[in-house]
Amino acid sequence: MGVGDDLCECGYAVGAKCFEVGELWFDDWDERVQNIAENAANWHIGALSGIPSWMELMMQKVIEHNNLDNIHDVWPNLQVYTSGGVAFPPYEKSFNALLGKPITVIDTYL
Repeated sequence: MGVGDDLCECGYAVGAKCFEVGELWFDDWDERVQNIAENAANWHIGALSGIPSWMELMMQKVIEHNNLDNIHDVWPNLQVYTSGGVAFPPYEKSFNALLGKPITVIDTYL
């Protein structure tokens, strides 16, 4: 068995749930977030990237749909969030309230 033989063609470990980007591409934001909430437990998420208000809404939906206390209950390996589009500081307190432990935030807004 050579290097990478234990990975599927998408680069994830064999047996991990792989998907094409198009599988989660919905024109309707509410439909997209609902689908993420329904499938959240199938994924091993280590990083998120996006506009803070949208990420908060998505995490709230995942938490609510799965009856969780925080997002780390479903994604324990979540360690990094890259914020963009708007400044992150106004969202920091409400964003952190959705977490079970601290994560690294990279704010790309200038």
